[in-house]
Amino acid sequence: LSYSHAPQVLLLVVDIGALMATTSATLAMILTSSRMLYQLGSDGLLPRLVTNYNESKDVATSGVIISSIIGFVTLFAGNVYVIAAISNFGLLFSYLVTSLAVIHFRRKGSNATFKTPGYPYLPVISIVALLVVFIGMPKEALLIGSVTTVLLLVIYSVIREGKREKPEKARLFG
Repeated sequence: LSYSHAPQVLLLVVDIGALMATTSATLAMILTSSRMLYQLGSDGLLPRLVTNYNESKDVATSGVIISSIIGFVTLFAGNVYVIAAISNFGLLFSYLVTSLAVIHFRRKGSNATFKTPGYPYLPVISIVALLVVFIGMPKEALLIGSVTTVLLLVIYSVIREGKREKPEKARLFG
């Protein structure tokens, strides 16, 4: 905003708003990632260490500590912009998988009580929009996010194979 010759007060308000939004998003990610770690531990996909849960405070304590440590370490690991983009990759990838799942399960003919509004157009528009956003992401974030996703899928498959549980085979377009 400084190049727009905006008043100094406006710059301060925008900066404070950005800091508040970033803090809020970071806290939300720590809490949701801690619950994801807890659930993965409960499902046997991570060590039981991550399943410590404080019922009186309704918090997955081990997950919060692990998530905070990971966040703190990555903060000092390099370019914060790339680290934020990697985090966004994970979030956007989950939206992409959700849109694909809506198409898959709707085509499968389930008798769900909730019907997706605008089906099939809305999920397809969502997929296209997400792919456009992926194209605009930093190359490092795409590479690290993709490699991490593939690596985690391989680890998941190995763990599931060890337990002899077969995931449902998804046929998205056939």
